[in-house]
Amino acid sequence: MQCADEQSARKPCSAEHSSLVSRNVTVNSRRTSVRLEPEMWNGLQDICRREYASVHDICSAIATRKPAGTSMTAAIRVFVVAYFRAASTEDGHNKAGHGPGGSFMAAWRTESAARRSPRLLNLHQQRTKHANGGQG
Repeated sequence: MQCADEQSARKPCSAEHSSLVSRNVTVNSRRTSVRLEPEMWNGLQDICRREYASVHDICSAIATRKPAGTSMTAAIRVFVVAYFRAASTEDGHNKAGHGPGGSFMAAWRTESAARRSPRLLNLHQQRTKHANGGQG
């Protein structure tokens, strides 16, 4: 990947231009580099703690089971999501504030709107206030 703001057109982008974090992982006795979002690395680390396994062990298991032609990065993302989906329960969702009227999506929408546009944030706040009968 090339960065337009670099002095040389052939100079690669620095890490500050990407939200992905690159780490070396040993997969089936071979060292490779994997680039994932920080949230995916955090999720993978959580899985490793729960399963008493190293990142290398988990990634080797993922590599063994991934479909041919699927990148290691995509397979890790799918595994992390599938792991947590399998572990989720209705009680857990309720405790986290998920679902209709839950605090999780309301907070996420507000944060998302604030990043995109102050006008959208204001509209969201007005709708929320209206839906709550004029209260906050």
